[in-house]
Amino acid sequence: NLVSELKVGHGLEPGVTQGPLINKQGFEKAMLHISEAVSEGAEVVRGGARVPDLNGYFLQPTIIATVNKDMIFGSEETFGPVAPLIKFCDEEEAVSWANDTNAG
Repeated sequence: NLVSELKVGHGLEPGVTQGPLINKQGFEKAMLHISEAVSEGAEVVRGGARVPDLNGYFLQPTIIATVNKDMIFGSEETFGPVAPLIKFCDEEEAVSWANDTNAG
């Protein structure tokens, strides 16, 4: 699992590959997106919480499954280490969903 190889921490520390979110609002938005998706049936496969040993706005690298395009991930950008996995039938459907957003 490549996600387990990511090292979360302060950017000046050796080996760190992921730093904190930019501020409290960014952290809270990412957590809100995760919790809303879970309340609508999504499943956190990995991560989904604050990094326990670090002070600041450090969020574990997060993978979320059972996501659909009508969840918050389909209409808002998270700007955090969150990867929602959305199943699609074919390339045409994927492109259509990707183009059906105001986020670009």
